[in-house]
Amino acid sequence: MSAEHAFSRDAPVLWFRPRPHANPGPRNQRLWLVWPAWAWRVAIPSRPTHGLNLFQRTVLALARAGIHSTETLGTRMGVHPDLAHLVALELLHMGLLGQDGRPTAGGVRKLEEAEHQAPPTAAWVFQDPFSGELWPRAEERLYYAEREISAEGRTSLLFGDSDRKWKQRVLTVKPEKVAYPLAPEPGSVIQAARSHRRARRRLAREEDLELFSADDGDSWESEAVSTSGVSFVEDRPQPVWLSAFCYFPRGSDGDNHWYATDPFGLGASQRLRAAIERRRGVFPPLRNALARFLGARVQEDDGVARELAELEVERRYGVGFRSHLAFDALVDVHATILGADRLTTMAGRGAYGALRRALEEVFLELGRGAPWRDITARDREFNRKHLNHCAAEVGLEPLPWPVLKVHRGQVRAAAQGGGGLRPRLAAAVMRAAREEEHPLRSAASTMPGVIAEVDRLADAAGHAVHDARYSLNAAALDGDIEALHMILKSLGLGPPAQDETGEA
Repeated sequence: MSAEHAFSRDAPVLWFRPRPHANPGPRNQRLWLVWPAWAWRVAIPSRPTHGLNLFQRTVLALARAGIHSTETLGTRMGVHPDLAHLVALELLHMGLLGQDGRPTAGGVRKLEEAEHQAPPTAAWVFQDPFSGELWPRAEERLYYAEREISAEGRTSLLFGDSDRKWKQRVLTVKPEKVAYPLAPEPGSVIQAARSHRRARRRLAREEDLELFSADDGDSWESEAVSTSGVSFVEDRPQPVWLSAFCYFPRGSDGDNHWYATDPFGLGASQRLRAAIERRRGVFPPLRNALARFLGARVQEDDGVARELAELEVERRYGVGFRSHLAFDALVDVHATILGADRLTTMAGRGAYGALRRALEEVFLELGRGAPWRDITARDREFNRKHLNHCAAEVGLEPLPWPVLKVHRGQVRAAAQGGGGLRPRLAAAVMRAAREEEHPLRSAASTMPGVIAEVDRLADAAGHAVHDARYSLNAAALDGDIEALHMILKSLGLGPPAQDETGEA
Protein backbone atom coordinates (compact mmCIF):
# COMPACT_ATOMS: atom_id res chain seq x y z
CA MET A 1 0.00 0.00 0.00
CA SER A 2 1.58 3.28 -1.06
CA ALA A 3 2.49 5.89 1.51
CA GLU A 4 4.93 7.90 -0.58
CA HIS A 5 3.62 11.25 0.63
CA ALA A 6 2.69 10.21 4.17
CA PHE A 7 5.68 11.94 5.76
CA SER A 8 4.85 15.45 4.64
CA ARG A 9 5.99 18.52 6.52
CA ASP A 10 2.42 18.83 7.78
CA ALA A 11 2.63 15.55 9.73
CA PRO A 12 2.55 16.30 13.48
CA VAL A 13 5.82 16.89 15.32
CA LEU A 14 5.87 15.15 18.72
CA TRP A 15 7.58 16.63 21.75
CA PHE A 16 8.54 14.38 24.67
CA ARG A 17 11.12 16.79 26.11
CA PRO A 18 14.37 15.27 24.81
CA ARG A 19 17.19 15.87 27.24
CA PRO A 20 20.93 15.13 27.25
CA HIS A 21 22.84 12.99 29.74
CA ALA A 22 25.12 15.95 30.53
CA ASN A 23 25.13 19.73 30.11
CA PRO A 24 25.10 20.14 26.31
CA GLY A 25 26.32 23.70 26.12
CA PRO A 26 24.68 26.60 24.23
CA ARG A 27 21.69 26.02 21.97
CA ASN A 28 23.55 27.29 18.91
CA GLN A 29 26.05 24.43 19.27
CA ARG A 30 23.42 21.71 18.89
CA LEU A 31 21.96 20.06 15.81
CA TRP A 32 18.19 19.83 16.06
CA LEU A 33 16.28 17.38 13.90
CA VAL A 34 12.93 15.67 13.52
CA TRP A 35 13.02 11.94 12.81
CA PRO A 36 10.18 10.06 11.08
CA ALA A 37 8.20 7.33 12.80
CA TRP A 38 5.01 5.36 12.32
CA ALA A 39 2.80 5.79 15.40
CA TRP A 40 0.56 2.80 16.16
CA ARG A 41 -2.35 3.12 18.59
CA VAL A 42 -2.49 -0.14 20.56
CA ALA A 43 -4.23 -1.70 23.54
CA ILE A 44 -1.84 -3.62 25.79
CA PRO A 45 -3.20 -6.09 28.36
CA SER A 46 -2.54 -5.14 31.96
CA ARG A 47 -0.37 -7.34 34.11
CA PRO A 48 -2.61 -9.86 35.91
CA THR A 49 -2.68 -10.27 39.66
CA HIS A 50 -0.40 -13.00 40.96
CA GLY A 51 -1.13 -15.32 43.89
CA LEU A 52 -3.32 -18.18 42.64
CA ASN A 53 -2.62 -20.61 39.85
CA LEU A 54 -5.27 -21.92 37.46
CA PHE A 55 -6.07 -25.08 39.52
CA GLN A 56 -6.39 -23.08 42.74
CA ARG A 57 -8.72 -20.54 41.16
CA THR A 58 -10.86 -23.31 39.64
CA VAL A 59 -11.21 -25.25 42.92
CA LEU A 60 -12.08 -22.08 44.84
CA ALA A 61 -14.66 -21.09 42.23
CA LEU A 62 -16.28 -24.55 42.27
CA ALA A 63 -16.21 -24.63 46.07
CA ARG A 64 -17.94 -21.26 46.20
CA ALA A 65 -20.61 -22.73 43.87
CA GLY A 66 -21.24 -25.51 46.42
CA ILE A 67 -19.12 -28.33 44.94
CA HIS A 68 -17.00 -29.81 47.73
CA SER A 69 -16.47 -33.47 46.79
CA THR A 70 -12.99 -34.11 45.38
CA GLU A 71 -14.46 -36.67 42.98
CA THR A 72 -16.89 -34.09 41.60
CA LEU A 73 -14.17 -31.43 41.56
CA GLY A 74 -11.94 -33.75 39.55
CA THR A 75 -14.76 -34.51 37.09
CA ARG A 76 -15.63 -30.86 36.61
CA MET A 77 -11.96 -29.92 36.16
CA GLY A 78 -11.18 -32.85 33.87
CA VAL A 79 -8.39 -34.10 36.15
CA HIS A 80 -7.86 -37.07 38.47
CA PRO A 81 -9.66 -36.71 41.83
CA ASP A 82 -6.32 -37.12 43.64
CA LEU A 83 -5.04 -33.95 41.98
CA ALA A 84 -8.19 -32.07 42.94
CA HIS A 85 -7.72 -33.37 46.51
CA LEU A 86 -4.12 -32.12 46.63
CA VAL A 87 -5.16 -28.67 45.39
CA ALA A 88 -7.92 -28.53 48.03
CA LEU A 89 -5.40 -29.48 50.75
CA GLU A 90 -3.07 -26.78 49.50
CA LEU A 91 -5.84 -24.19 49.74
CA LEU A 92 -6.74 -25.48 53.21
CA HIS A 93 -3.15 -24.97 54.42
CA MET A 94 -3.14 -21.50 52.85
CA GLY A 95 -6.23 -20.60 54.88
CA LEU A 96 -8.30 -20.03 51.77
CA LEU A 97 -10.54 -23.09 52.14
CA GLY A 98 -12.31 -24.10 55.32
CA GLN A 99 -12.67 -27.57 56.85
CA ASP A 100 -16.21 -27.69 55.47
CA GLY A 101 -14.88 -27.34 51.93
CA ARG A 102 -16.21 -23.80 51.54
CA PRO A 103 -13.97 -20.79 50.77
CA THR A 104 -12.99 -18.68 53.75
CA ALA A 105 -13.43 -14.90 53.68
CA GLY A 106 -9.79 -14.65 52.63
CA GLY A 107 -10.37 -17.22 49.92
CA VAL A 108 -13.33 -15.31 48.53
CA ARG A 109 -11.28 -12.11 48.53
CA LYS A 110 -8.37 -13.81 46.77
CA LEU A 111 -10.70 -15.30 44.18
CA GLU A 112 -12.31 -11.95 43.48
CA GLU A 113 -8.87 -10.35 43.08
CA ALA A 114 -7.80 -13.10 40.69
CA GLU A 115 -11.01 -12.82 38.68
CA HIS A 116 -10.76 -9.08 38.37
CA GLN A 117 -9.37 -8.19 34.95
CA ALA A 118 -7.85 -4.75 34.77
CA PRO A 119 -8.75 -2.94 31.56
CA PRO A 120 -6.08 -2.91 28.88
CA THR A 121 -3.74 0.06 28.68
CA ALA A 122 -4.09 2.27 25.64
CA ALA A 123 -0.71 3.41 24.33
CA TRP A 124 1.24 4.51 21.31
CA VAL A 125 4.24 2.59 19.99
CA PHE A 126 6.58 3.90 17.33
CA GLN A 127 8.04 2.09 14.33
CA ASP A 128 11.12 3.30 12.49
CA PRO A 129 10.35 3.54 8.75
CA PHE A 130 13.97 2.80 7.79
CA SER A 131 14.58 -0.40 9.79
CA GLY A 132 10.98 -1.47 10.48
CA GLU A 133 11.87 -1.97 14.17
CA LEU A 134 9.90 -0.56 17.06
CA TRP A 135 11.50 2.04 19.28
CA PRO A 136 11.78 0.58 22.80
CA ARG A 137 9.18 3.07 23.97
CA ALA A 138 5.41 3.20 24.61
CA GLU A 139 3.59 6.44 25.43
CA GLU A 140 0.07 6.73 26.81
CA ARG A 141 -0.54 10.04 25.05
CA LEU A 142 1.04 12.19 22.37
CA TYR A 143 2.50 15.63 23.07
CA TYR A 144 2.83 18.02 20.17
CA ALA A 145 5.49 20.61 19.46
CA GLU A 146 4.56 24.06 18.28
CA ARG A 147 6.20 24.63 14.93
CA GLU A 148 6.36 27.04 12.04
CA ILE A 149 6.98 26.28 8.37
CA SER A 150 8.49 29.12 6.34
CA ALA A 151 7.53 30.02 2.77
CA GLU A 152 10.66 28.15 1.66
CA GLY A 153 9.43 25.01 3.45
CA ARG A 154 11.90 25.20 6.36
CA THR A 155 10.64 23.90 9.68
CA SER A 156 11.29 25.61 13.03
CA LEU A 157 10.13 24.61 16.50
CA LEU A 158 8.78 27.36 18.74
CA PHE A 159 9.78 27.43 22.42
CA GLY A 160 9.04 29.68 25.36
CA ASP A 161 5.89 31.46 26.48
CA SER A 162 3.79 33.80 24.40
CA ASP A 163 5.82 36.85 25.47
CA ARG A 164 9.28 35.40 24.86
CA LYS A 165 9.05 32.84 22.09
CA TRP A 166 12.16 31.77 20.20
CA LYS A 167 12.57 29.70 17.07
CA GLN A 168 14.81 26.72 16.58
CA ARG A 169 15.52 25.57 13.03
CA VAL A 170 15.37 21.80 12.66
CA LEU A 171 16.49 19.36 10.01
CA THR A 172 13.72 17.13 8.67
CA VAL A 173 15.11 13.64 8.00
CA LYS A 174 12.62 12.59 5.36
CA PRO A 175 12.31 9.00 4.13
CA GLU A 176 11.81 8.27 0.45
CA LYS A 177 9.35 5.91 -1.24
CA VAL A 178 8.03 4.36 1.95
CA ALA A 179 5.02 2.05 2.10
CA TYR A 180 2.60 1.63 4.97
CA PRO A 181 4.10 -1.16 7.10
CA LEU A 182 2.49 -4.30 8.41
CA ALA A 183 1.41 -4.18 12.04
CA PRO A 184 4.26 -5.08 14.43
CA GLU A 185 4.27 -8.44 16.16
CA PRO A 186 2.39 -8.39 19.51
CA GLY A 187 5.53 -9.60 21.28
CA SER A 188 7.44 -6.60 19.95
CA VAL A 189 4.74 -4.25 21.25
CA ILE A 190 4.92 -5.69 24.76
CA GLN A 191 8.72 -5.67 24.64
CA ALA A 192 8.66 -1.97 23.69
CA ALA A 193 6.45 -1.19 26.69
CA ARG A 194 8.68 -3.16 29.05
CA SER A 195 11.84 -1.57 27.69
CA HIS A 196 10.34 1.87 28.31
CA ARG A 197 9.58 0.99 31.93
CA ARG A 198 13.09 -0.31 32.43
CA ALA A 199 14.62 2.82 30.90
CA ARG A 200 12.55 5.02 33.22
CA ARG A 201 13.78 3.00 36.19
CA ARG A 202 17.38 3.37 35.05
CA LEU A 203 16.89 7.11 34.70
CA ALA A 204 15.41 7.24 38.19
CA ARG A 205 18.60 5.60 39.46
CA GLU A 206 20.47 8.50 37.82
CA GLU A 207 22.42 6.47 35.29
CA ASP A 208 24.59 8.73 33.17
CA LEU A 209 23.99 7.04 29.82
CA GLU A 210 21.25 4.92 28.31
CA LEU A 211 23.11 3.16 25.51
CA PHE A 212 21.30 -0.14 25.40
CA SER A 213 17.64 -0.66 24.73
CA ALA A 214 17.28 -3.77 26.91
CA ASP A 215 18.26 -4.45 30.52
CA ASP A 216 19.64 -7.99 30.62
CA GLY A 217 19.41 -8.25 34.39
CA ASP A 218 15.87 -7.02 34.85
CA SER A 219 13.69 -9.18 37.09
CA TRP A 220 10.38 -8.38 35.36
CA GLU A 221 8.49 -11.60 34.73
CA SER A 222 7.77 -11.35 31.03
CA GLU A 223 5.29 -14.24 31.13
CA ALA A 224 2.92 -12.12 33.20
CA VAL A 225 1.30 -10.55 30.15
CA SER A 226 0.08 -12.57 27.18
CA THR A 227 0.76 -11.31 23.68
CA SER A 228 -2.68 -12.54 22.64
CA GLY A 229 -4.23 -9.53 24.38
CA VAL A 230 -2.48 -6.96 22.20
CA SER A 231 -4.80 -5.26 19.72
CA PHE A 232 -4.41 -2.44 17.24
CA VAL A 233 -6.97 0.34 17.37
CA GLU A 234 -6.46 1.15 13.68
CA ASP A 235 -5.16 -0.96 10.82
CA ARG A 236 -2.91 1.85 9.55
CA PRO A 237 -0.34 3.85 11.55
CA GLN A 238 -0.08 7.61 11.76
CA PRO A 239 3.06 9.29 10.34
CA VAL A 240 4.72 11.56 12.92
CA TRP A 241 8.03 13.34 13.49
CA LEU A 242 10.06 12.77 16.67
CA SER A 243 12.02 15.73 18.07
CA ALA A 244 15.64 15.29 19.16
CA PHE A 245 19.01 17.02 19.03
CA CYS A 246 22.71 16.16 18.78
CA TYR A 247 25.21 17.71 21.17
CA PHE A 248 28.66 17.72 22.71
CA PRO A 249 28.79 17.72 26.54
CA ARG A 250 30.01 21.03 27.96
CA GLY A 251 33.69 20.91 28.88
CA SER A 252 34.53 18.19 26.36
CA ASP A 253 36.75 20.39 24.17
CA GLY A 254 39.14 18.25 22.17
CA ASP A 255 36.81 15.25 22.36
CA ASN A 256 35.02 14.60 19.08
CA HIS A 257 32.47 12.09 20.41
CA TRP A 258 28.97 13.48 20.07
CA TYR A 259 25.64 12.27 21.39
CA ALA A 260 22.01 12.24 20.29
CA THR A 261 19.13 12.65 22.72
CA ASP A 262 16.47 10.02 23.09
CA PRO A 263 13.32 11.44 21.39
CA PHE A 264 11.27 10.25 24.38
CA GLY A 265 13.15 12.19 27.05
CA LEU A 266 15.32 9.42 28.51
CA GLY A 267 18.83 10.80 28.17
CA ALA A 268 21.35 9.93 25.47
CA SER A 269 20.34 7.46 22.77
CA GLN A 270 22.93 5.29 21.07
CA ARG A 271 20.09 3.91 18.94
CA LEU A 272 19.36 7.30 17.38
CA ARG A 273 23.06 8.16 16.99
CA ALA A 274 23.66 4.90 15.10
CA ALA A 275 20.59 5.55 12.94
CA ILE A 276 21.90 9.03 12.11
CA GLU A 277 25.27 7.55 11.15
CA ARG A 278 23.54 5.10 8.81
CA ARG A 279 21.34 7.73 7.17
CA ARG A 280 23.96 10.39 6.62
CA GLY A 281 25.55 8.39 3.83
CA VAL A 282 22.32 8.31 1.79
CA PHE A 283 20.65 11.60 2.78
CA PRO A 284 22.84 14.58 1.75
CA PRO A 285 20.98 17.20 3.87
CA LEU A 286 21.79 15.16 6.99
CA ARG A 287 25.41 14.70 5.94
CA ASN A 288 25.78 18.43 5.36
CA ALA A 289 24.08 19.35 8.62
CA LEU A 290 26.35 16.98 10.54
CA ALA A 291 29.39 18.52 8.89
CA ARG A 292 28.28 21.98 10.06
CA PHE A 293 27.47 20.65 13.54
CA LEU A 294 30.87 19.02 13.95
CA GLY A 295 32.61 22.12 12.58
CA ALA A 296 35.81 23.00 14.39
CA ARG A 297 35.31 20.18 16.89
CA VAL A 298 36.46 17.65 14.30
CA GLN A 299 39.87 17.68 12.68
CA GLU A 300 40.01 17.71 8.89
CA ASP A 301 41.16 14.10 8.79
CA ASP A 302 38.09 12.76 10.64
CA GLY A 303 36.26 12.11 7.38
CA VAL A 304 39.35 10.31 6.14
CA ALA A 305 39.48 8.33 9.39
CA ARG A 306 35.95 7.08 8.86
CA GLU A 307 36.66 6.16 5.27
CA LEU A 308 39.74 4.25 6.43
CA ALA A 309 37.62 2.56 9.08
CA GLU A 310 35.13 1.44 6.43
CA LEU A 311 37.99 0.07 4.33
CA GLU A 312 39.33 -1.79 7.38
CA VAL A 313 35.97 -3.43 8.03
CA GLU A 314 35.64 -4.32 4.34
CA ARG A 315 39.16 -5.79 4.39
CA ARG A 316 38.25 -8.05 7.29
CA TYR A 317 34.75 -9.04 6.22
CA GLY A 318 34.40 -8.32 2.51
CA VAL A 319 32.47 -5.67 0.58
CA GLY A 320 29.23 -7.62 0.98
CA PHE A 321 29.38 -7.03 4.74
CA ARG A 322 28.19 -3.44 4.19
CA SER A 323 24.63 -4.74 4.24
CA HIS A 324 25.08 -6.43 7.63
CA LEU A 325 23.44 -4.73 10.60
CA ALA A 326 26.77 -4.75 12.47
CA PHE A 327 28.69 -2.87 9.76
CA ASP A 328 28.13 0.66 11.10
CA ALA A 329 28.95 -0.36 14.66
CA LEU A 330 32.26 -1.90 13.55
CA VAL A 331 33.08 1.23 11.54
CA ASP A 332 32.41 3.34 14.66
CA VAL A 333 34.82 1.16 16.63
CA HIS A 334 37.65 1.51 14.11
CA ALA A 335 37.06 5.21 13.42
CA THR A 336 37.71 5.80 17.13
CA ILE A 337 40.92 3.79 17.11
CA LEU A 338 42.21 5.58 14.01
CA GLY A 339 41.97 8.81 16.00
CA ALA A 340 44.19 7.33 18.72
CA ASP A 341 46.40 10.41 18.94
CA ARG A 342 43.53 12.18 20.69
CA LEU A 343 41.73 9.19 22.17
CA THR A 344 39.96 10.12 25.40
CA THR A 345 38.03 8.32 28.09
CA MET A 346 34.74 9.50 26.59
CA ALA A 347 35.80 8.26 23.16
CA GLY A 348 36.67 4.94 24.80
CA ARG A 349 33.14 4.77 26.18
CA GLY A 350 31.83 5.34 22.67
CA ALA A 351 34.08 2.62 21.25
CA TYR A 352 32.87 0.10 23.82
CA GLY A 353 29.27 1.09 23.18
CA ALA A 354 29.80 0.45 19.46
CA LEU A 355 31.54 -2.86 20.27
CA ARG A 356 28.53 -4.06 22.20
CA ARG A 357 26.16 -2.85 19.49
CA ALA A 358 28.08 -4.95 16.99
CA LEU A 359 27.66 -8.05 19.16
CA GLU A 360 23.96 -7.31 19.65
CA GLU A 361 23.40 -6.99 15.91
CA VAL A 362 25.28 -10.23 15.15
CA PHE A 363 23.41 -12.30 17.73
CA LEU A 364 20.09 -10.71 16.76
CA GLU A 365 19.97 -12.96 13.70
CA LEU A 366 21.65 -15.95 15.35
CA GLY A 367 18.94 -16.10 18.03
CA ARG A 368 15.90 -15.19 15.93
CA GLY A 369 13.39 -18.08 15.73
CA ALA A 370 14.84 -19.93 18.74
CA PRO A 371 12.55 -22.58 20.38
CA TRP A 372 11.89 -20.44 23.47
CA ARG A 373 9.02 -22.67 24.59
CA ASP A 374 11.62 -25.32 25.54
CA ILE A 375 12.26 -23.45 28.79
CA THR A 376 9.75 -22.71 31.54
CA ALA A 377 8.40 -19.58 33.14
CA ARG A 378 9.01 -20.69 36.73
CA ASP A 379 11.68 -23.37 37.07
CA ARG A 380 14.95 -21.46 36.73
CA GLU A 381 17.05 -24.49 37.69
CA PHE A 382 15.49 -26.52 34.88
CA ASN A 383 16.21 -23.66 32.46
CA ARG A 384 19.86 -23.47 33.49
CA LYS A 385 20.31 -27.20 33.02
CA HIS A 386 18.54 -27.07 29.66
CA LEU A 387 20.70 -24.21 28.39
CA ASN A 388 23.89 -25.97 29.42
CA HIS A 389 22.59 -29.16 27.81
CA CYS A 390 22.04 -27.23 24.56
CA ALA A 391 25.54 -25.78 24.86
CA ALA A 392 27.01 -29.26 25.25
CA GLU A 393 25.04 -30.45 22.21
CA VAL A 394 26.58 -27.64 20.17
CA GLY A 395 30.10 -28.27 21.51
CA LEU A 396 30.30 -25.17 23.67
CA GLU A 397 31.73 -24.87 27.16
CA PRO A 398 29.27 -24.41 30.06
CA LEU A 399 27.57 -21.04 29.78
CA PRO A 400 28.42 -18.10 32.06
CA TRP A 401 26.02 -17.21 34.85
CA PRO A 402 24.60 -13.98 33.29
CA VAL A 403 23.45 -16.03 30.30
CA LEU A 404 22.06 -18.88 32.42
CA LYS A 405 19.91 -16.58 34.56
CA VAL A 406 17.85 -15.09 31.70
CA HIS A 407 14.17 -15.91 32.00
CA ARG A 408 11.69 -17.24 29.50
CA GLY A 409 10.19 -13.90 28.56
CA GLN A 410 13.59 -12.47 27.71
CA VAL A 411 14.44 -15.47 25.52
CA ARG A 412 11.06 -15.20 23.82
CA ALA A 413 11.75 -11.54 23.04
CA ALA A 414 15.15 -12.47 21.60
CA ALA A 415 13.58 -15.21 19.49
CA GLN A 416 11.17 -12.60 18.12
CA GLY A 417 13.94 -10.16 17.17
CA GLY A 418 14.16 -8.10 20.36
CA GLY A 419 15.68 -8.51 23.78
CA GLY A 420 19.15 -7.75 25.11
CA LEU A 421 22.51 -9.30 24.33
CA ARG A 422 22.46 -12.10 26.90
CA PRO A 423 18.96 -13.29 26.04
CA ARG A 424 20.10 -13.33 22.41
CA LEU A 425 23.09 -15.48 23.41
CA ALA A 426 20.78 -17.96 25.15
CA ALA A 427 18.42 -17.98 22.17
CA ALA A 428 21.31 -18.56 19.76
CA VAL A 429 22.53 -21.55 21.79
CA MET A 430 19.03 -23.06 21.87
CA ARG A 431 18.59 -22.57 18.15
CA ALA A 432 22.03 -24.03 17.40
CA ALA A 433 21.12 -27.17 19.36
CA ARG A 434 18.24 -27.69 16.88
CA GLU A 435 20.07 -26.74 13.66
CA GLU A 436 23.04 -28.66 12.28
CA GLU A 437 24.17 -25.74 10.10
CA HIS A 438 23.96 -22.99 12.72
CA PRO A 439 27.08 -20.76 12.79
CA LEU A 440 27.56 -21.38 16.52
CA ARG A 441 28.40 -25.01 15.76
CA SER A 442 31.35 -24.06 13.57
CA ALA A 443 32.38 -21.43 16.14
CA ALA A 444 32.36 -24.06 18.89
CA SER A 445 34.77 -26.24 16.91
CA THR A 446 37.46 -23.55 17.00
CA MET A 447 36.39 -21.44 19.98
CA PRO A 448 34.33 -23.49 22.47
CA GLY A 449 34.38 -20.60 24.96
CA VAL A 450 32.91 -18.12 22.49
CA ILE A 451 29.80 -17.37 24.60
CA ALA A 452 31.92 -16.74 27.69
CA GLU A 453 34.12 -14.39 25.65
CA VAL A 454 31.09 -12.46 24.40
CA ASP A 455 29.86 -12.21 28.00
CA ARG A 456 33.27 -10.87 29.08
CA LEU A 457 33.15 -8.19 26.38
CA ALA A 458 29.61 -7.28 27.46
CA ASP A 459 30.90 -6.76 31.01
CA ALA A 460 33.80 -4.63 29.74
CA ALA A 461 31.40 -2.50 27.68
CA GLY A 462 28.99 -2.13 30.58
CA HIS A 463 31.81 -0.96 32.84
CA ALA A 464 33.09 1.54 30.29
CA VAL A 465 29.67 2.96 29.50
CA HIS A 466 27.99 3.03 32.91
CA ASP A 467 30.74 3.24 35.55
CA ALA A 468 31.66 6.84 36.35
CA ARG A 469 35.07 5.58 37.55
CA TYR A 470 35.98 4.15 34.15
CA SER A 471 39.34 5.35 32.82
CA LEU A 472 40.58 4.60 29.32
CA ASN A 473 43.06 1.73 28.97
CA ALA A 474 44.03 1.87 25.30
CA ALA A 475 45.82 -1.49 25.37
CA ALA A 476 42.79 -3.21 26.90
CA LEU A 477 40.51 -1.56 24.32
CA ASP A 478 42.75 -2.76 21.48
CA GLY A 479 42.70 -6.29 22.91
CA ASP A 480 38.95 -6.31 23.27
CA ILE A 481 38.47 -5.12 19.68
CA GLU A 482 40.68 -7.95 18.43
CA ALA A 483 38.67 -10.36 20.59
CA LEU A 484 35.53 -9.05 18.90
CA HIS A 485 37.00 -9.82 15.48
CA MET A 486 38.02 -13.32 16.61
CA ILE A 487 34.44 -13.98 17.69
CA LEU A 488 32.98 -12.77 14.41
CA LYS A 489 35.55 -14.75 12.42
CA SER A 490 34.68 -17.92 14.36
CA LEU A 491 31.03 -17.34 13.38
CA GLY A 492 31.96 -17.29 9.71
CA LEU A 493 31.49 -13.54 9.25
CA GLY A 494 34.33 -12.99 6.82
CA PRO A 495 35.01 -13.01 3.10
CA PRO A 496 34.71 -16.43 1.41
CA ALA A 497 37.85 -18.50 1.31
CA GLN A 498 39.85 -18.17 -1.92
CA ASP A 499 41.81 -20.79 -3.76
CA GLU A 500 45.33 -20.26 -5.08
CA THR A 501 44.02 -18.55 -8.21
CA GLY A 502 42.30 -15.92 -6.10
CA GLU A 503 38.80 -17.11 -7.00
CA ALA A 504 36.23 -17.80 -4.32
